[in-house]
Amino acid sequence: MAISGLRGSEEVNWYASTPQDPEKKSEKEEQVDFKTILEHPVVKKLSAQERDVVQKILDKVPAQNCERKQYYLGKLKLLLDTPYEDPTKAVSGGMSFEEKNLDGMRRETLRVAAMLSKVPADEREVFQQREEDLWRSVKKSDWEIRKGCGAHYVVYRKDPNNLMVRVAVCVHADPKIQEAIFGFEDAIEKYLSIPGFNVDLKFVKPPVEDSQRELVFNVNADPAQWASSCNWIGSYETVAHEMVHLLGLDDEYDKIEAHADNKHLTRHRRLEIFLQQMDRIPPLDCGIMSGKSRPLPREVREMVGLPIDDDTRQKAGVQISNPKAGQGK
Repeated sequence: MAISGLRGSEEVNWYASTPQDPEKKSEKEEQVDFKTILEHPVVKKLSAQERDVVQKILDKVPAQNCERKQYYLGKLKLLLDTPYEDPTKAVSGGMSFEEKNLDGMRRETLRVAAMLSKVPADEREVFQQREEDLWRSVKKSDWEIRKGCGAHYVVYRKDPNNLMVRVAVCVHADPKIQEAIFGFEDAIEKYLSIPGFNVDLKFVKPPVEDSQRELVFNVNADPAQWASSCNWIGSYETVAHEMVHLLGLDDEYDKIEAHADNKHLTRHRRLEIFLQQMDRIPPLDCGIMSGKSRPLPREVREMVGLPIDDDTRQKAGVQISNPKAGQGK
């Protein structure tokens, strides 16, 4: 799940935080040791299950005194120091969480409309005709059905240089919000499409016909809740990111960096995320699942079910286990 919201037309993407090199530490950071964590007043108030997670985190922290040890202990202390605040009950600038999201959706609708209007009408018609010709060029028998998260979608992958994905999504929401999300369709398609890969997104209104249920994803658009793969609220870029989750791709951003001091997540959830992130190898390249703009070729291959080149992840593993590798020193 990507935690995001809108502040006007400016998107606040927690998943877009730039991963920090654990080997780099500010001189102003305080030194933290195991005793500091174990005797932290918050730890004493945690449930037995939460204290167990804290202990598992400490078990994974290097015993030797090194930069990585201080990085993890410092971030864990930051997590414990940061209390939880229910975002749905917070009021900022005289607006509730829901009101801010609604205001953000209105602003985003205007932004998308302005962006699309910059393309001359004749160019839009030519582009649309090319798209339609492209989709019609694929034989019906060449389409394949793939299982996503909650439904199925259709892919064309016979030509690795001309990959295609067709996705149908039913949005359950207030009619005005539903209309705003539907207005993102063209922007989402263009955002996800890169040379050699095209996306066809179709929004449908409920109810979904029984014959189509397996080929239609169902999502909400509730401004009182955080954006997620099942709740499409935010900018069109955020919605595009969440749509890719439905196609089976996981987040790749550094969740310790993004959420250690995220007061809008409970400590329980932040502790779980912290522990999970310690076992993950962040990629060297950043694509849409890292919150860095558009899909990478390897992400496209994963969407359509083609083999993924794992050289990048193998190199990342070497670099993480030996941060100075490849620096020529």
